[in-house]
Amino acid sequence: MGDSFLELFKYCVPNQKKAFNKVKDDPRFGDMTYRKFRKENIELDILSNYIACIKSKKPLDIVQIRNLFRYLSKNLHGSNIHSVKKVMFKIYDLENQIINEITLLEKEKGNETIIQNLNMLLNELGVLKKIIMDTNSKGKAKELEKEFEFEALANQLLNPDSYDDTILQTLYYNSKTLNNSKDNGKLFSDMFYKEILKTNVGKDEQRKRYYVLLGNYLMETNLLSLDKKVINALGLRKTSKDFTSSLEQKIHKMERDEDTGRYIVDDYVVTFDNNTTSRYDDALSVTRTPNGSYILGIHIADVHALNLDAFGRIDEHEALKYKSQASLKEYNEKNAISLFVEISKNGLIIDKSFLMTKVEVNRNLYYEDFPRIIQGKGNQPLNNTVVNLAGLYQVVQNDYMPLFPTPKEMAHSIVHKYMLLYGCIATKYAEDKKIPILYLGQNKHVSINKTTYDAGFNDFDAYSRLTSPIWDLESEVNQLSLCECVFNRLTQREKHNIKMNLLMAGNRINNRE
Repeated sequence: MGDSFLELFKYCVPNQKKAFNKVKDDPRFGDMTYRKFRKENIELDILSNYIACIKSKKPLDIVQIRNLFRYLSKNLHGSNIHSVKKVMFKIYDLENQIINEITLLEKEKGNETIIQNLNMLLNELGVLKKIIMDTNSKGKAKELEKEFEFEALANQLLNPDSYDDTILQTLYYNSKTLNNSKDNGKLFSDMFYKEILKTNVGKDEQRKRYYVLLGNYLMETNLLSLDKKVINALGLRKTSKDFTSSLEQKIHKMERDEDTGRYIVDDYVVTFDNNTTSRYDDALSVTRTPNGSYILGIHIADVHALNLDAFGRIDEHEALKYKSQASLKEYNEKNAISLFVEISKNGLIIDKSFLMTKVEVNRNLYYEDFPRIIQGKGNQPLNNTVVNLAGLYQVVQNDYMPLFPTPKEMAHSIVHKYMLLYGCIATKYAEDKKIPILYLGQNKHVSINKTTYDAGFNDFDAYSRLTSPIWDLESEVNQLSLCECVFNRLTQREKHNIKMNLLMAGNRINNRE
């Protein structure tokens, strides 16, 4: 399995000819020639095989690792941009392989040494990528980086982890990447068409539906021009509207800020808090659809947009002053992370979507204002919003909350139920998309690993705090992870870094007295 090759790096950095002599007789590689050895970068393949069976091997020591990567940085050459790209994609695959292996090893005890070893490999690969980009791109490092970014985004769009339309929301924020070259429209169309043909051969209806949504979205937003062959293959003009929920229609009609791409919320928005509150984390809106369903908007102050170092911060009391800038104070347009949920009149969740938004709260209300408003002592938009929030409260079932609170308790119960719902939906979303998050346990401790938590909703078995990012460090770091991973489309390596930071933040939270 290439053990003799890896042993070479224990005491020195061998030249490439000596390395080849150690590999050429290995039956795994067949009739290996020196020219083929250099062309295929077989050194990376051996390292990949080493990682794949790491549990049964003795970990490399730090000297071996450094010598190996000195050798790789010296010998991984590319004669043109396409050869360099080939090497880089091998490294990207290797990084993902390491991260996946670390994730598996973390589930068992006693693997600390191997995990530490793999993390060292991961760091060295990052350095190796930079060296290759700087030394082998022939002055075209920026061009190469753009090409990598585009191909990575195109692959994410055409082969996502799951075929729901949530990924489409990230397109607007990646429009520069999508159009960073004049040839990208044709390249994407060609890639798209090949995937459509594959899908048409099979019977994956969910994938077909997703491609219709993707093509329709690209046409309507003009983010990228599509060839006629793609438009005709998808039949966009005939079928795209067949898959539109009331929530999708609502989002499609929402205006967007030209500078930031954020959706502008034009619903009537309120907050409910106690009469001592001066900083507002969360706000609510609700509308009714012609078919009788509700579209609930849960808007959380976007502390993430302030670019504070949530993981490295020490003085949290001082940071509170800065985070207060995100407070959803009435008559002020603020950034928010909004969850819109379409809920049937029978309490079933029909559709849901996370959006980066701009929200202007119409009223900051106190809990004790509710009885007065429910009796009609307010303007019409306010009365309608509060009545619908109360009506939806009765529809959304929660085993641990009163079905009919008193008028004095109703506002607090409404906020509590909807904030729990936000946390449950966000946690399930993070779990499905493999986004790192701090789960809350029944003992009130947090963990990077999934822990079951019964928040009272039958459809959800886990919960994370996300709705108090101004006041609560746990909510703040979870919001940061969700925003970075969903809207900025992080690489596996970047997700891994956030996971490690969440782990340290969780230890800080759990160790508080």
